[in-house]
Amino acid sequence: GSSAGGIEALGTLVAGLPADFPAPIVIAQHLDPNHQSHLAEILGRKSPLPVRTVDDTEALEHGVIFVVPSNRHVEITDHHVGVLANGPERPKPSVDRLLITAAAVFGERLIAVILTGSGSDGTAGARAVKEADGMVIIQDPDTAAYPSMPRSLAPTTVDIAASLEQIGPILADIVSGQSAPPDPTTDDTLRDILDGVHTRRGIDFSTYKQQTIMRRLRRRVTAVGVSTFDDYRAYMAEHPEEEQRLVSSFLINVTRFFRDATLFDHLREQVLPKLITSAREGGHELRLWSAGCATGEEAYSLAILIADLLGNEREAMDVRIFATDLDEDALAFARRGTYPAAALENVPSELVERHFIRQDGDYQVNKGVRSMVLFGHHDLGQRPSFPNIDMVLCRNVLIYFAQELQLRAIQLFAHALNDGGYLVLGKSETPRPMADSFTQVDRTFRVFRRDGPRPRLPIAQIPARRGNASSGDVQHVRPASNRNDLAGHAQSTADGFYQPNHRLEHRLRALPFGLVVIDRRYDIQAINNAARSWLGIHSIALGEDFIHLAEGVSSSSLRSAINAVIHGDGPVHLDAETIDTTTGDPRHLALTCYPDSMNDEGIVETVVISIVDITTVINDRQDRGEDLGRLQDENIRLKESTARLGDANRHLLRANQELTDAVEDLDEQTDTLRVANESLQVGTEEIETLNEELQSTNEELETLNEETQATVEELNAANDDLETKTVALRELAERHATGQSHLSAILANMGDAVLVVARDGSVVRTNLAYDEWLRDDDGVFLPLDEQGNPLPPHATPQHRAARGETFQQVFTMTGEGDDARRWFEATGRPVNTDGIEGGVLVIRDITDRSLRLLQN
Repeated sequence: GSSAGGIEALGTLVAGLPADFPAPIVIAQHLDPNHQSHLAEILGRKSPLPVRTVDDTEALEHGVIFVVPSNRHVEITDHHVGVLANGPERPKPSVDRLLITAAAVFGERLIAVILTGSGSDGTAGARAVKEADGMVIIQDPDTAAYPSMPRSLAPTTVDIAASLEQIGPILADIVSGQSAPPDPTTDDTLRDILDGVHTRRGIDFSTYKQQTIMRRLRRRVTAVGVSTFDDYRAYMAEHPEEEQRLVSSFLINVTRFFRDATLFDHLREQVLPKLITSAREGGHELRLWSAGCATGEEAYSLAILIADLLGNEREAMDVRIFATDLDEDALAFARRGTYPAAALENVPSELVERHFIRQDGDYQVNKGVRSMVLFGHHDLGQRPSFPNIDMVLCRNVLIYFAQELQLRAIQLFAHALNDGGYLVLGKSETPRPMADSFTQVDRTFRVFRRDGPRPRLPIAQIPARRGNASSGDVQHVRPASNRNDLAGHAQSTADGFYQPNHRLEHRLRALPFGLVVIDRRYDIQAINNAARSWLGIHSIALGEDFIHLAEGVSSSSLRSAINAVIHGDGPVHLDAETIDTTTGDPRHLALTCYPDSMNDEGIVETVVISIVDITTVINDRQDRGEDLGRLQDENIRLKESTARLGDANRHLLRANQELTDAVEDLDEQTDTLRVANESLQVGTEEIETLNEELQSTNEELETLNEETQATVEELNAANDDLETKTVALRELAERHATGQSHLSAILANMGDAVLVVARDGSVVRTNLAYDEWLRDDDGVFLPLDEQGNPLPPHATPQHRAARGETFQQVFTMTGEGDDARRWFEATGRPVNTDGIEGGVLVIRDITDRSLRLLQN
């Protein structure tokens, strides 16, 4: 699919296809519905494949390019391509309709390609292709004439982004099977790739379904243009950024706003009202968790539901929705909260109006909804859960996990949920939660209520599939630390649960400042009582996410500081944080992050955060500042009162004279503006007359165009337009010259001197008064200050005007005879017109007024 700029882009793409291309191609290019399309002829001259225009319904044929007429929609049904005259979608043909219907027929065998174009047509279709496990290729937006269409796709939707010249060969390789890598000769290559990701990213994909992993790994091998897994491993070593792309491809989880609307209706009617009532009566925060949030649509849908249910009570209730995923690119997209219009097609218009803001054709979730959602990186196989959760929503995630990882995730949710909290899995998930921890409350949507004993939080109870380890081995993914490091505070026992180091706990407890030790994933390894008290952490919290637990501290600032230390830029001092306390008196805390332990490669593994209470210092500083301010204000008032008694009369007389002068100046300027306005009106009337003549000529040209052939008409119309525009430009130039003459006359008759300077300081224009008063042989003047000293070059009026400053400045000039010294007032304004950048000076002789002031 393509739109603006698409004809040229399609020509480049099809020119790169081989003559034996073994698959059909259907093209939906937005065209003007009021003109006959010549797209088939244009592409036919460039493509080695036959090109046909679809008039009705045709069977798809390998090696044939099918082009859709300009005023029709296109659908794929049962291996046929057909066109429709009517349909609500605009523009025609709809790329979304083409891709959605094709995905339903071909599934994972479909390849969607989105090229240059304005708008977001194709966004919903590409999402449907990914849901069917097909492949999506986009033109690199940086190379597209109009990047809006390819850029509107969420990062989780795109498999390959390439230039136009690359897309044709890529398609040929994929369809022909030449680029499909053979199965690895041993498991070592695949294990090495996954182990590298595990080591550097902390994500263990060995517990994901291997069929899915292999299929998506093959796509990345094809995307980078290598032929074997060994070559791909070498490519990853040379291109570190490829590892993030591989991780993103493993984690593709396509979502949309209010996906499965009946489920959200159930949540709105049966689940959320109970949770809101419980939080309101208990006076606690409503806490929800969207696990596997992808690009954020599901989390924002929850927030919109809650905002509508709370209504005017929204500000009175604290709501926090934790939205987590492993894909950093998807999280970055979600944090922006901006989506193309196509992403909101299934959202009721009243919700769009209430909760979204239109921005340059896209829609951004409003601040009230975004403030409820906190996005963060989280690995269900390695990280602890969030505490005190009222509802977990985890859909289309567990189906990609192997059985042991599914069990680990269910245990994690059971530990996170409050008694009576809800686990919502949706229709697609198949795992059944533990019977001793959950009770099913809805079979259709697989909604469970947490009851019974809460399981203890495991560290990472996933069997280690590495080397010769037995199936019963357990690998705890924790940073290796030195025995003397503070990170040794959190240890693990043989059954995989946290146990505190009581001796270190006792040593930390007595410290007069707060101290927290965290690992690279922000999990708490050690914490003392002062830090717990000041940051509102009331649970044991070992192994839990510090950033999400710390109350009153900016999450973004804290995360940035910790990341800076991890990357070797520490220590980092944060600005003083103000924390609200139960007594109502704010507490001011100073946080500093230091590197703690490092591994053998010199990489920081744990970070120490010190917290110092500086409330007394801040309060004392504020008190001293207030006292000093009061004394200064009182001193100023006394001085002003004394001076006011002696100077009141002089001030009034001077003000009256200045007002009289100002009124006279305004009268003069008003007359000048009136004259200029009348000149402009005359010019406007002449331009309108010219415009009517041009329109009449244009109508005559259009009548003539209808009598000639299309190609000849276009050329003749172009020539006629050029000639007409040349005449119009010549007439406009003449009128411009007349306007310039009027302007010169106005300037010549002005009583004040006028100087226009360019940005480089050169003189662009002057008037007669300037030439008589100020011009020297070089065309400039050398001003003095009011004491008669030369002004520095950068402070002269002409230099300030050249910089585009707005100012008023008094200066003097040395003359001859009785006019030995004269005073002038320069008023500068910036100017940017007709390609000239600089400023204009209006200089008035104020010698008489200055002498009167001096005499007074």
